[in-house]
Amino acid sequence: MTELVPLFLLLLNLLAIAYIVEKVIRHNLHIPKEKKSFDERFYNFLHGFLIIAVPMIGTIVVTLFAESLTNLLLWVIALYTGIYVIEGIMEWVYAREKREYVVIWAVSATMLALVIVFYYTEFFGVVPDHV
Repeated sequence: MTELVPLFLLLLNLLAIAYIVEKVIRHNLHIPKEKKSFDERFYNFLHGFLIIAVPMIGTIVVTLFAESLTNLLLWVIALYTGIYVIEGIMEWVYAREKREYVVIWAVSATMLALVIVFYYTEFFGVVPDHV
């Protein structure tokens, strides 16, 4: 269990970097963060399905077919980054005037870059092949 502590810290850093990117983009471009209720969050059925069901099904499929813990983490992070890109596309199509898609795509690009770095460095050697 102690082998997973560095991994947890690495993933916590990934989230912190994404949070900082979001704050900087929102501040520099003057994009306010809106509080949305659950009903207002989705623009149509397809949007709700893509944001809720696809990550659940994708996580199960990736978990079943991942060869190692490193592959599992990379695929799960890539899956959720892809879902975030879809969220940005829906924001761009249905609520372009709010410019929320700029923030979403900036955070998605940051996450994608970090996934590529993690892949080529094998999570900086902190992920064990077995748990």
